[in-house]
Amino acid sequence: MELPTLNKYSFIIPVYNEEDSIKKVIDEINSLDLAEKEIIVVDDHSTDESVKVCRNFDNVKIIQNLMNFGYGYSLKAGIKHAQNDHVVIIDGDGSYPMKNFNEMRENYEKGFDMVIGRRIGKNLNKTLIKAMLRSILKFIVEFSVGNKIPDINSGFRIFNRKDVIKYFDQLCDTFSFSTSITLIYNFNKKSIKYID
Repeated sequence: MELPTLNKYSFIIPVYNEEDSIKKVIDEINSLDLAEKEIIVVDDHSTDESVKVCRNFDNVKIIQNLMNFGYGYSLKAGIKHAQNDHVVIIDGDGSYPMKNFNEMRENYEKGFDMVIGRRIGKNLNKTLIKAMLRSILKFIVEFSVGNKIPDINSGFRIFNRKDVIKYFDQLCDTFSFSTSITLIYNFNKKSIKYID
């Protein structure tokens, strides 16, 4: 993999009814010290004022899906439109702290193919059912790839746009996008770093 030499990143934010949180996410991205940052919001046919909130930012590109096509579909649309090779995906609900971005970027710039923000803490599994389902999924995936995977479906990642586009036909258009990209990178022996 070609090591990133320039401080240029495209941030892709899939949004569905995030009017209460999207401003904070964009403000946090805008506060990052980068030579160049592109912010692309992909609205998956929200029924609230998410798009209106995003239009208040001059530096945000907005892609609007004509129908609710799904999380993965929205990420693919944003990645296709990204101008920079180095892509950050982050959810629009404010669940990922941008304060961890610099540590993730430093590791990505060391040469890792993908850096993933690993979710930790008491709010990760809010219900017993969610904890059980997450454990089952983790067991199946780790058994399939033969590796330990600290967080299979985190929505906060950095990767190379050109690498991911090669796998678009295999990546899900739904919430399974994150899981499927983790599987593909593992099966193809690509290097992954997890940051808590």
